Amino acid sequence: MKTSGPDLAPLLRVEGAQVHFRTTRFGRRRTVQAVRGVNLEIVSQETVALVGESGSGKTTLARAIMGLDPLHAGSIMLDQHRIDNLKGAALRSLRSKLQMVFQDPYSSLNPSLSVGASVAEPIRNFFGYSGKKLDGAVEELFERVGLLAEHRHRYPHEFSGGQRQRIAIARALAVQPQLVICDEAVSALDVSTQNQILSLLGDLQRDLGVAFLFVTHDLSVVWHIAHKVAVMYLGELVEFGPVDDVLLNPSHPYTQSLIAAVPVPDPQLARQQHRATIAGEVPDPANPPSGCSFASRCPHSISRCSQESPDWDFVQTPNWRVRCHLHNEL
Repeated sequence: MKTSGPDLAPLLRVEGAQVHFRTTRFGRRRTVQAVRGVNLEIVSQETVALVGESGSGKTTLARAIMGLDPLHAGSIMLDQHRIDNLKGAALRSLRSKLQMVFQDPYSSLNPSLSVGASVAEPIRNFFGYSGKKLDGAVEELFERVGLLAEHRHRYPHEFSGGQRQRIAIARALAVQPQLVICDEAVSALDVSTQNQILSLLGDLQRDLGVAFLFVTHDLSVVWHIAHKVAVMYLGELVEFGPVDDVLLNPSHPYTQSLIAAVPVPDPQLARQQHRATIAGEVPDPANPPSGCSFASRCPHSISRCSQESPDWDFVQTPNWRVRCHLHNEL
C-alpha cells in the first residue's frame, strides 16, 4: 500500500477517449464500443492501477495510449504533447517516452535472440550505442532488475517466468521512458514471484522516477503498487481516487462488488461478512444501455439510473470522483 503520489501537472492526460471495433456476428456487421469517453490523468512518478473485470476495456485503453489501437474520438497527451495522432518518425520518437510490459514475457521476447540482444536493440536504435558502451548499458540494466549480467547471453527459454518478466522490464527501461504501461504484468506469475516483481517496480520508480499505468484484475496487487485506482466497467471509468479511499470505502456499487469478490482467507470471517454480488450479465458493448452502464446489474438501481447517465461527482475531495446518482445514499 502506497501513499499518494506527488501533486504535479499530469504527465499523461486522456480526454474523451473512444475506441470502436468493427466486427461480424452471425453474418451481421456491428460496432463494438470498447472504450467510451474515458478521461484519465497520471502525474510523474505516480502509479495508477486500472482495474475491472475481463472485457471492461482495460487493455484496449492501454493499447490506445501506446498507439497500438487508434482512437475513434478524443485525445491523448503525454508531457503536454498530443500523441494519438502521431505517425512515422514522430511515432517512433514517442517510443522512447512510453513503453509497455505485456502479460506473457515469453511471447513478447524474440526466442531466436539472446536476452541481452533483445535489451540491447532499443538502446542501439534510440541512442546509437555500440561496442563496450552498449555492453555496459545492458549489464547495468540486468543488474538493476536483479539479474546477473553474465546471463545476458542466454535465450528466453532458459529463464523462469519471473526472470523473463524482469528481462521484459529491463527492455522497457532501456530507452529511459517517462511512463511504462504494465498490462497484467504479474498475473501469470506465482504469488511469491508477483511480490518480487512488484517490489522491483517500486524500487525502479523510486530510483528512476518513472510513472506506471498498471492494468490488473487483481485488487490485492493494487494495494502493493498503486497510488490511485481507476475502476473501469463496460468501456467507461466509474470511480477514480486514492488507493486507500477507493479500496477501503468504495463509493460505486460496481467497485463495492469487485472488492466483495476478493477471497477472505479466514472462513469464519468470510461467513460473517455481507458480500455484495454482481447479478446478471455484462451488457453487449455493441449495444450499450442508456443511462448508467451498470444499472441493469446494480442492486440499488432506480428508474433514473436507466434513463440518465451520471456525471462525475466528488467524494469528499476533488481527488476522489465517482459516476453514480446514488453514491451519497449508499
